[in-house]
Amino acid sequence: MSMIVFYGQTSLNRKMPSYPPPNESPWYLRFLPWLLILVGSVVVFVGSNKVWLGLKSRDWPRVPGIVRSSAVQESYKTRKSGSGSERYKVYEATLIYDYTVDAQSYTGDRISFGHAPSENRHAEQSYVDRLPSGSEVTVFYDPNQPDRSVLHPGKTEVKPIGLIVVGLVFIGGGIWMFFKFRDGVPLQMNIDMNRTG
Repeated sequence: MSMIVFYGQTSLNRKMPSYPPPNESPWYLRFLPWLLILVGSVVVFVGSNKVWLGLKSRDWPRVPGIVRSSAVQESYKTRKSGSGSERYKVYEATLIYDYTVDAQSYTGDRISFGHAPSENRHAEQSYVDRLPSGSEVTVFYDPNQPDRSVLHPGKTEVKPIGLIVVGLVFIGGGIWMFFKFRDGVPLQMNIDMNRTG
């Protein structure tokens, strides 16, 4: 009889695990949605600004310019693959050109808005070969900011559009998380996080 009582007392005195209340969200789940929305908004703004400038540049005034130098720059990027990640080489045509607006000299290096490196060396090299040092080019400049210029107006590359898409995904994920956890974390998920923590 005494053994039974002792066992019962031991069971009653055993410390039960304490779990957070069902409606209490961890601090990072309250913070993360706003971080995603903020980062996404910045990325969308950067991408949209490049697209907008690319379209607006079609109406910019033009002046003659002279290519100071042209070359193909090589660099490496990393991408995911089936076996992990791999490095690959990319090429980018780079030009530096001089132009004058209202007797003021400027130097530009923008080919088009959103111009990005490519794996196609031949295409980049062909562009550079057509515009060696000393070549004449037509430069389009922003009348409100003459030091902002471009050689190919109205042309928007894939890169800024990709930035907009990525930014919208971040914003959408942040909004989803906000509504998902605004009333707290479901009890089972809360218990699982407490166990792993």
